[in-house]
Amino acid sequence: MNSNTILGLSFAAIFAVSMIATQTVSAESDYLDITKAKLVEKKNHVNMHIKVAGNINDGIDPITNEGFFGYAALTDDFTGVLAVTYHEPIVDSAEQPGWHAHVVDLTTTTSCISGLAVASASFDEPGHTSVTRNNVVVNQVSPDDVGNFSGVFASFELTVESGEVCVNPVDFF
Repeated sequence: MNSNTILGLSFAAIFAVSMIATQTVSAESDYLDITKAKLVEKKNHVNMHIKVAGNINDGIDPITNEGFFGYAALTDDFTGVLAVTYHEPIVDSAEQPGWHAHVVDLTTTTSCISGLAVASASFDEPGHTSVTRNNVVVNQVSPDDVGNFSGVFASFELTVESGEVCVNPVDFF
């Protein structure tokens, strides 16, 4: 076999293994798999609804009550992103403990593996948040508080790397 054939077979093997690994991760974290999503923009308010494949509470440790993940309606320039997060025990909102919404500005960075970090986040909740078994809803958000919606929703995990809060996308819809 020539080197091009070996290289091609290597890429095929890596692709096959990554597909199996992705399916395994998805089965274990289906609370991050978005199945439906919509953002309704009205004259005086914006409503967001995201539905996921699994039980959202599966992402929260039943003993420590810790979890570091969320869902978002992305904007064209990553400013004014409407995000719903759970990141106990870190407190950064008047609405904690538990699920709460932020309007977030994201920035690109080399400190995060994903290349995305939180540049700023609102302290006051921008609307009324409700999270049930597999639904995330934020109602009554002022359209002045959020950016221009890109049409893309994301689920993500949060990590802290080099002092930055990193946003690591898991699924897009």
